[in-house]
Amino acid sequence: MDNTPPSDVLARHTFRAEDQERFARLSGDRNPLHMDPIAARRTQAGAPVVHGMHLLLWCLEALARRNDRVTPPPRALETRFLKPVYVGDTPSVRLLKPDAASWSLRIEIAGVALATVQLSFAERAPAAAPLRAERELPELLRMPRELRLEEMARRAGGIPFAASPAAVAELFPAAAAWIGAERLRGLVALSYLVGMECPGLHSLFSSLAVDLTPVDRQEMGYTVTEIDDRFRLVRLRVGGSGLAGIVEAFARQAPVRQLSIEAAATHVSRGEFAGQHPLIIGGSRGLGELTAKLIAAGGGQPIITYARGAADAEAVRQEIAGFGGGCAIMPYDATQPAAAQLERLPSHPTELYYFATSQIFRRKLTLFDADLLRDFMAIYVSGFYDLCAALAARSAGRLSAFYPSSTAVEQRPRDMTEYAMAKSAGEALAADMTRFMPRVRVTVTRLPRLPSDQTATVAPAEAGSAVEVLLPIVRAVQKRAQG
Repeated sequence: MDNTPPSDVLARHTFRAEDQERFARLSGDRNPLHMDPIAARRTQAGAPVVHGMHLLLWCLEALARRNDRVTPPPRALETRFLKPVYVGDTPSVRLLKPDAASWSLRIEIAGVALATVQLSFAERAPAAAPLRAERELPELLRMPRELRLEEMARRAGGIPFAASPAAVAELFPAAAAWIGAERLRGLVALSYLVGMECPGLHSLFSSLAVDLTPVDRQEMGYTVTEIDDRFRLVRLRVGGSGLAGIVEAFARQAPVRQLSIEAAATHVSRGEFAGQHPLIIGGSRGLGELTAKLIAAGGGQPIITYARGAADAEAVRQEIAGFGGGCAIMPYDATQPAAAQLERLPSHPTELYYFATSQIFRRKLTLFDADLLRDFMAIYVSGFYDLCAALAARSAGRLSAFYPSSTAVEQRPRDMTEYAMAKSAGEALAADMTRFMPRVRVTVTRLPRLPSDQTATVAPAEAGSAVEVLLPIVRAVQKRAQG
C-alpha cells in the first residue's frame, strides 16, 4: 500500500487570543506564558506564545484533512519545539520528503523552522508498559505549580483531563478520526502536565517522543526520570490514553527579583540623594526599579513610569512608601510624543534615567530585520531625544540624563544586530546632545550583562552585580545635575 502523500504546504493559520482561550479550556493549561501578556513579558519569550501541543494537534489535523487515502495511524510520533510561535503569528505546516516508513512535517515562518514533527509507520518493538495513574485523578489546578528542581525530581502521579474525547474531536475532527480521539486527549493532557504540573509555572515544552499504543484505559500517568541541572532539563516518562513515551521540558529561571529597598539602603548613605526628584523611564521593573530603590533609600523621591505594568509600578511605590520614602508613578510610552505625556509630571525633574526598552532578545528569522531595527530606533534613539528635548523645554535649568548603552555594541552577540545598531546610534546621538544642547548633559555607559528579566536564560548564566554598576552611575548623574 502506498501511503505517501504529496510534499507541500498543508495549512496556514493565524493564532489569536481566542485560539489560546479555546485550547486552554480543552487542556486546562493556563500557564501565564500562554495567557497573560504582562506575565509573559517577564519571561525569556517576552510575549504570549502558542501552546506547543496546540501546534502539534493543528499539524495532525492539517495532515489528516489532506490525507485522502486509507492510511493507518502512525505507530510513533516525535515533536521538537525549536523557536516560539507568538500569538498573532501565522505559521505554515509543510510536509517534507514523505516515504512509506515515515512522514516529516515542519512548522515554519518565512522558511525558518519553529517546530518539527515526525510520524513513523514502521514496525517497532513493543512499547514499555504504560504507567498506571492514580486511581482517582487529581483535580485540575487553577494556578501552575511553582516547583524547585529538587522538588521535581521526586514527582509522579496522574494527569487530569480538562475535556472529554468528544470535545477534543470537535476541535480536531479529522485527526480524531485518523488517530483516535482518546489519543488526542492524551496529547492535550501533556500540555497540562508540562505547563501546570511539572515543571509547572516556569516551564518550556522541549520535545515529545511517544509510541501509539492500544487504548486500554482512559487515564494518564507520569514520572520524572531524570533532571539535567546544567540545562534545567526535566525528562518525564508518560503513559496512558493510548500513548507511551518521553516528554522533555525546560524549567525556566524564575523572573528576576531586584533587591528590596531595605537591602538597597545598605549600599547608600542616608540623605545622599535628598532633594532629587529624578524621572526614571521604565522604573517599574528591572534596572529602572533598582535605580529607583537606590535613590529612594538615599532620600530622593523618584518618579517612575510604566508602559503596561501599572501593577508592577504600584508595587514598587508601595515598597518605597513602606520604607518611609517617597515615590510617584505615571504611565509613559516612549514611542509616543513626550510633551503631552509630561503634563502628568508631579514635579520638574533635573535628572533622567532612560530605561525604556522593548524585548531585547527576539526570535530572528533573518540575519537583518528592518522592522526590528525600526522598533529599536524608535525607543533607543527617537524616543530618547524627544523626551530630553521636551524636558529641557519645560525648564530653564540643566538636565542630567543617563543613557544606558550595552556591551553588545562591541561584542555583537548572535541575533542582536539590530539592537547593537540602535544602541550605537543612541551613543552618537547622546554625544552630540551634550555638545550642542547647552542645558543637557548625557552620561552614557555600556552596561554589561546584569540580572534582569531581559537577560534571563533557561540555563544559569553569569551576570554582574547590578548595584555595583548602577550606584556609581547614579552618583555621576547627580553630580552633573548639580554642577
